[in-house]
Amino acid sequence: MEKYEYDRKLEKYEYNRKLEEINKLIDQEDYEDAAKLADTIDWCRVRNVRTLCLIGEIYDAAGRLDRCKEMLERAYNRSSVGRTVLYRLVEVTTELGQYDEALKYYSEYVQIAPNDNNRFILKYRIYKGAGSSAKNLIPILEEYLEQEHAEKWAYELATLYQQAGQIQECLSMCDNLVLWFHSGKYVKKALELKKRYAKLTPKQQKIYDACMHEDVQNHYSEGDECASSRSKEETDGDVLAENINSQAEKEIAEEKVYARKAEKKKEPLSTQALRSAAAEKGVPSKLAEGRAKTEDGHKSITASNADVVNTKEKYVFISYSSKNQRIADSVRFMLLEKGVPCWMAPYDIPAGSKYAYVINDALENCACLLLLLSNASQNSQFVEREIERAISYKKAIIPMQLEELELNSGFKFYIGNCQIISVPEIRENSPEFDRILKGINCYL
Repeated sequence: MEKYEYDRKLEKYEYNRKLEEINKLIDQEDYEDAAKLADTIDWCRVRNVRTLCLIGEIYDAAGRLDRCKEMLERAYNRSSVGRTVLYRLVEVTTELGQYDEALKYYSEYVQIAPNDNNRFILKYRIYKGAGSSAKNLIPILEEYLEQEHAEKWAYELATLYQQAGQIQECLSMCDNLVLWFHSGKYVKKALELKKRYAKLTPKQQKIYDACMHEDVQNHYSEGDECASSRSKEETDGDVLAENINSQAEKEIAEEKVYARKAEKKKEPLSTQALRSAAAEKGVPSKLAEGRAKTEDGHKSITASNADVVNTKEKYVFISYSSKNQRIADSVRFMLLEKGVPCWMAPYDIPAGSKYAYVINDALENCACLLLLLSNASQNSQFVEREIERAISYKKAIIPMQLEELELNSGFKFYIGNCQIISVPEIRENSPEFDRILKGINCYL
């Protein structure tokens, strides 16, 4: 019995010593040797899920995806909630070209996270890796971009349209990408793609010239950026080293590792850029300023709710279904470019605030409500509540019909006596959009 206890303590001591050595190697960014040392540990006896995941990422960094997959599978088999692990398993099996397994893990992931928009990206990578045609890949990204805007995937969709010979759709997506984001490498790529088939508008040419100028500036500051990057990597190495020995800090390390791996959202458009664009169009600078979230190089543009609701400027409240997100964003930006102040959730809702209170205040203070009318919005309980509140505050409602539909009984009651303007295609300066704009301006 004493010998058993002695052997057990010795094994534990040896295990901890090796983890400390792995820690030092990670600190030195020597992932290959760290992976070799990890090979000497019997991971069958390790139950700590976070440790297994971290070792899996070490194998990934060392280019040993097969061992990475093995560690992630061990972690998943020991994890009661394996959403993050499943996500990585889909990524790794896809990289390994094991598409049948990738689809199996993908199906499990969708069951656990049915509303996570990243499921579209996982599906896209699997199908693209398996050699699906552009025409089969297009619907996947179209569905993703209906849920949220990501400049990387918007540009990817534009290139798919090009490959499929759908040049008009390609040009339209390039135009939308520029309209949504205004600057950045994907905006530049979209403009270069458009230039192959059509002439840029004067405004687009100005944006393209600004992108080229920014590239020149970045070229000269490249040395400083590299130094800053090295400094950041050293800091990350220190954190990772500490995490392997501390149970509490392992959680932080895991988040850092997965943040580098997972395809997520969004890099901010600069507040100064928004102010400048707003100044050109006469939009109040407060309405143009953005609250932004950053994750893995994608952009999301938001505006400060307090600025909109508290300003004495009149504004239009945009009511829409999240299924029409892409169209709603296009309408919002086109209105802002015309100098029309807008309020639209979730962009104008401050972080940490209560949606119901903020939306109610915005409706009470708006000049009018622009309803993006679609089958989806008719079936949205939130849109119905917004219309009901707007009517109670005696606000004018301007219905903008996006598709062929028949009003349901509820919407006949709310907007049956309103003039509905059909706008089948969202295009700047179209006669239909001009009618919408004139209608809104009547109340501003």
